[in-house]
Amino acid sequence: MSKPKLVFAVILEPDFSKVESGEVDQYHVNVPALDFNELAQLLEKEVVSGDKVSVRCANDYLDIVTLQGAEPVLDQLSLYCKHTVGAASSKTSKFGTIDISDEWAEKIPVLDRASAPPPGILFFTVTGNSIVTVGVWMSVLHMCFGRHRSAKPDVENEPMNSALQAGFERFFGMPFRPVATVTNLGPVD
Repeated sequence: MSKPKLVFAVILEPDFSKVESGEVDQYHVNVPALDFNELAQLLEKEVVSGDKVSVRCANDYLDIVTLQGAEPVLDQLSLYCKHTVGAASSKTSKFGTIDISDEWAEKIPVLDRASAPPPGILFFTVTGNSIVTVGVWMSVLHMCFGRHRSAKPDVENEPMNSALQAGFERFFGMPFRPVATVTNLGPVD
């Protein structure tokens, strides 16, 4: 029996306050120069649930400009990304990463990845020894991103874990707002 594997998406919000005030130039990311294994290690380190899981991050992301242009077809784009990340995750690629950048470049109209706009959505997979292990890890992940179940429906979520926020900022070289959303896109098909 194969190990359970889920695909997740993290929606980040870059903090443009310094750009808007003129303190810094517009943020750009050299995506091919990034080692996405560092993000996988960050998630494994900060999301601790007891049992060990394996996290692998896609080696590209949907940037904020692509997302704005794709708004009418965002559901189809997210589904396409989920399927390509899931399919590529079973192939051999660099430790901790899922090599999808070439495939996405052929299918998704994105700007130059050597000077890409800031990230909007990151994709990654989590594999564990059992569905319980992955489920517990997923619950802790949601808490790290400030999503807590509350008996009071009017209680807002808390900010994401400060170590995760600092890790994202260090990795991408720009500040992020402390709000982020993590979504379980489902099992790998």
